[in-house]
Amino acid sequence: MSDGRARAVTMLVVGACVIGLAPILVRLSAAGPAATGFWRLVFALPLLALSSRGEPGGLSGTSRFAVMAGAAFALDLACWHYGIANTSVSKASVLATWVSFGTIGPSLYNYGKIRGNTEAIQKYTFGKVYNPEAYSACSNMPRFGHNGILTEKQIKDVVALLLDPKSPVNQ
Repeated sequence: MSDGRARAVTMLVVGACVIGLAPILVRLSAAGPAATGFWRLVFALPLLALSSRGEPGGLSGTSRFAVMAGAAFALDLACWHYGIANTSVSKASVLATWVSFGTIGPSLYNYGKIRGNTEAIQKYTFGKVYNPEAYSACSNMPRFGHNGILTEKQIKDVVALLLDPKSPVNQ
């Protein structure tokens, strides 16, 4: 392995370890979750300023999109920190990183378009909403029917929404 590649791999591993320790350090912090998130962002600003020095316009040329992305990241970081403070480090980290990929439940993007609208798919979808643990024992998706959160009619309405080709889910 070349010297540059070995250094890059080493930095990757060190970075992953630091990121892995972050929630533990947040949990051990004497400051509250919001204050810890605030200071994490503030301490990153000098590095961001240094990295933008070579760019045309520097920090003065920051777009609205970049500011909105930064605000969304700050909100996400604050929610994650409150999750760390109010649950376990592992639960907060898993939920923060997996929610957007459909592991709490199946991804709903083009759900009906991909699966079709056969009777078998209707039964599968109804069962998955009613009691997802019947399909995946380790599912984090709530058991809407089994626990009485939704009635049978409400679950049928959800299934219809998911499978209807004209539904916003399938557009």
